[in-house]
Amino acid sequence: PWVVQPLVITADNTHVKLDDHVLVLAKEGAFQGSGDGLLTISRRRNVTVSGGHNATLQMRRADYADPQKYKHSEFRMGVWLEDSVDVTISGLRIADTGGDGIFIGGGVPCRFPGDRRCLPGSPGCLRVHIVDCVLVNAYRNAMSVISAQDLLVERTVFQGTNGTNPMAGVDLEPDYAEQRFDNITFRDCASLNNHGAGFTVAFARLNASSDPVSVSVQNLTVDGGQSEGLVLSGVRPGLRGTINVSDSAIRNTWGGSGVYDKASDGASVRLVRCTFEHCGTHPTAPGMSHQPLIVYGSGNYHGDNRSYDCGGVLFEDVTVVDERDRDFMAGDVPAPRTVRSVHGDITVHNPFGCNMSFPASAENVDVRVTCVQ
Repeated sequence: PWVVQPLVITADNTHVKLDDHVLVLAKEGAFQGSGDGLLTISRRRNVTVSGGHNATLQMRRADYADPQKYKHSEFRMGVWLEDSVDVTISGLRIADTGGDGIFIGGGVPCRFPGDRRCLPGSPGCLRVHIVDCVLVNAYRNAMSVISAQDLLVERTVFQGTNGTNPMAGVDLEPDYAEQRFDNITFRDCASLNNHGAGFTVAFARLNASSDPVSVSVQNLTVDGGQSEGLVLSGVRPGLRGTINVSDSAIRNTWGGSGVYDKASDGASVRLVRCTFEHCGTHPTAPGMSHQPLIVYGSGNYHGDNRSYDCGGVLFEDVTVVDERDRDFMAGDVPAPRTVRSVHGDITVHNPFGCNMSFPASAENVDVRVTCVQ
């Protein structure tokens, strides 16, 4: 192994290549700083980090969880990527990180003169390509995206995340309303056996003043996991844009999947040719939905007022496969709010029938159901 302390790429126009079977291993006892990542790429341009067969970046996750050895932190990332342009990460296995496998962020608004965290006008990361990577056994999320424009993630596996919330395979979650999610594409990826949700969009920090969002998830597989499968959440009234998930399969998850705190007049959500198979398999697990699909509104969430009608969802050629005697989809939005504008066509395979439930106050709900018993 190449045993290292925290690494930083300090020059633009750089290509770092790991040959076949190379292991870059975090030094034992090092990485004592709460934000010490294995590899940091900050404010750089035209950088490629590529790996050959079985090339690995590996940290010491078990050590960081030992309070006798380390001060607690969820920010010891495998790859820190911030405010950088034209970056490619390819062919790497990133394992046992003390935070996220890959963190993609920046775009922090300048709050006061001399604020060193901000880069005026930055979209976060611009034109980033993550391809053919495996992110395994991360402590927080396999991949977190905080702010990005023109991000493409292809043929990447997010597996076995566990440790501290949200423990997702992928988490798209900004910190500030000024951060961007423009032309974000995930294609041919797999999220496997994570303790949190397989794929999460959590846009609660954005609002009507934010730039429009555009997120496209294509041919995603979520299989296994101890929480929900697909979570599209926190779209506030007036946030413009689109969130599209197509040709994807979500299966064998403890919780269901759905749209949470998504304003009916916020950015549109489309699920096209998606299959939800044996979702919500742990009906007593707390803190998650237990229908295969749900449209949910939480109201006041930790003091954050989310009191608006929920919906604005299109299900297009969606399939639900279930073997339990329950509604395949539910609308759970407490009065005086309601579910509004839910449309589409869903084929349900269930020997117990094909029922869905929405509040009596629901408006403009038109879901055509084909029932296969």
